[in-house]
Amino acid sequence: MPYSKIHICNIALALCGTDSIRSFDENNKKSRLSDIFFDSSRDYLLTKFDWPFARSLAKLNQLDISSETLPEGFAAYQIPSDCRNPRDIWPPGSKTSWEVYGDRIHTPEQDEVFLIYTSQRTDPTYFSDTFVGLLALHLAVRICPGVTQDKKLTKELYSQFVQEQRDAWESDANVGNDYRAHDEDPNNDTFVNPDNAVSLPQEPRFLPDEP
Repeated sequence: MPYSKIHICNIALALCGTDSIRSFDENNKKSRLSDIFFDSSRDYLLTKFDWPFARSLAKLNQLDISSETLPEGFAAYQIPSDCRNPRDIWPPGSKTSWEVYGDRIHTPEQDEVFLIYTSQRTDPTYFSDTFVGLLALHLAVRICPGVTQDKKLTKELYSQFVQEQRDAWESDANVGNDYRAHDEDPNNDTFVNPDNAVSLPQEPRFLPDEP
C-alpha cells in the first residue's frame, strides 16, 4: 500500500501509545517532534542499508583533475547528485578498487564506470513495507522521550528496533538473485554487515539514562 509522511508518523505515535495527528501544523509537541525527526530518521536508514527500492545504477562522468595527484592508472569520477551512499562499482562483487573522496570516486581508469548506489528517495509511496516499519520504529524511539517522558518504553522501543532492523535487512537482502546466506559465503553478506563493519547497532545517545 502507498504510504505518506503523516501516516508513518502516526504509526510511530501509536507505538508510543499516543493519539495520532491530522497535520504537522497542529500546535502540539507530537506534531512538532514528528516533523522535526522524520527526515533525519529516513535519511539515516537509507544510508544504513542497500534498500532495493532506493537502489540506482548510473554511468559516472570522468573529471578532469590533471592538476591533482592520483595513483598511476587511476581517474576521478563524479558521484551522482542524488546519491545517498555509494555501494559498489558495476559489476557488483568485482573487487574493483575504488575510494570516495568528497563528491568524487577514484578508481582505475576505464572506458565506462558504473556506480551502484542508494539514491535519496524521499517519496514515501516508494518505500517498502519493511522500510516503513523500521522507519516508524526509529521515529518512535526519537520522539518517545518528548511525548511520553517514559524511559522504560523508549528503551523497549529501541530493543524492538534493533531486532527488526536485522529482520528487515535479511528480508530485503533476499530480493534478487545475488543473495548469499552468511553461513554459505561470509565475504558476500549484504545484510549482516551492511556497512562493512562487524559491530552491531549501539544504544543511541538520545536514550535517557537509567534513573
